[in-house]
Amino acid sequence: MGLNITVEFYIYLICSIICAMIFLVLIYTAFKKKKVALSLLSLSILFFTLNFFNNSLAVLFMDNVLYISTAYMLFFSVFFMLFFIDYTLQEWYTAIKLASISIIGTLLIITSFQEDAVGIFNSYGFPSLKKNGYFSILFYLLMFIFVVSILYWIFKTSLHSPKELEKYSKRLITSAIFFLAGAVFVFLQQIILIPISIFFTFSGMIIVINIIIKEPKILYILPFKTYRLIVILKESGIDIYSHIWESSNISDDLLGGLMSIINKMGIELINQGELDHIAYKKGVFLITGTEHLIFGLIVNKTSKFLNKCLNNFAFEFQKNYQNILENWYGDLTNFKDAHFLIEKHFGYLPSRIDKKS
Repeated sequence: MGLNITVEFYIYLICSIICAMIFLVLIYTAFKKKKVALSLLSLSILFFTLNFFNNSLAVLFMDNVLYISTAYMLFFSVFFMLFFIDYTLQEWYTAIKLASISIIGTLLIITSFQEDAVGIFNSYGFPSLKKNGYFSILFYLLMFIFVVSILYWIFKTSLHSPKELEKYSKRLITSAIFFLAGAVFVFLQQIILIPISIFFTFSGMIIVINIIIKEPKILYILPFKTYRLIVILKESGIDIYSHIWESSNISDDLLGGLMSIINKMGIELINQGELDHIAYKKGVFLITGTEHLIFGLIVNKTSKFLNKCLNNFAFEFQKNYQNILENWYGDLTNFKDAHFLIEKHFGYLPSRIDKKS
C-alpha cells in the first residue's frame, strides 16, 4: 500500500511544525530565565507537538499504532498542563487532580487495546482514521479537560490581574475566546472543520505565549501575594529601606512589635539559619539576615521562590552597601538607588499600588 498523502496529512504536519517552533521559543525562554512554570508549559507544548506529528505519520502510513499513540501524547500534554496551572495558581500540585488524570490515562491505555479502538473511514474522498468506542470518549474527555483547564487559568489570572497588567489580562480574555471557538469545532468531529479549529486554537495559543514571554509577571499573580519588603539595621533596629507591592494587612504597630521581638530574641537564630519566617494570623513574615542587616518580606504564605529572591536580594544589598553600612551616620539617601536590586531580584512580582495616586 502506498503512502496516504492527503490534505489531512499536510494539516497535521504543518501543525506539528508550528507547535515545535512554539516549544523551542518557550524552552529557550524557560532555561534563560530559569522559570519552573515555563518549563512545565514547554513540556505540555512538546507533547502537544508530538500529538500532531504522530497524527500526520498515522494518516500517512494508515497505521493504527501511531494513531493510538496520539492519545497518549495528548494525555502527557494535559498532565503537564495541569502541573503548570497548579504551579502558577498555588506553587504546589493538587494530588487529587493528578490522581484523577492518572486514572483517566490508565483507562485510556486499557481501551486502546480493544479491537475496535481505531477504524478506517472514507467520507471526504480520501481514507482516514477515527477513534471509536470508549477509547474515543476518553480521548475527547482529555481534550475537554485540556481546554477547560486553559480557560480556567486564563479567566482566574485575568480576574486577579493588577492594574499594571490590565492590557495583558484583556489579551488573555481574547485568547480564551479563540480557544473556546477552536474547541467547539474540534468537538463537532468533522474533518472539514479541522483547519478552522486549528486556526482558532493556534491563535489563542500564540497570544498566551506572547503575553507570558513579554510580561512574565502574569505567571506570578496568583501563587502568592507580596506586600512589603523592609531592611533593618541590626545594631539600632532602624528601618533603612522599604518597598511596597500591595497594601499589607499588618499594621505599623504590629510590624514595629514584631521587629522589636526579632531584635531582642531572634538575631542569633537568624544568623544561624534557624529562623526564616514568622507566621501571624493573616500572613507570613519571611526573614533572612546578613552581617549588618535583617531583611523581612511580608507575604500571604511561605514560598520557596520568594525565600530565594529574598536571600539573593539580601546578599547583594549587603555587598553593594558594605562600606556605607560600616560607617553609616543616618543618611537614608545612601540607599535610595536600591530600587535596581528590587527590579533584579523581585522584578517578576506585579505591583498592586496605583502609581498615579
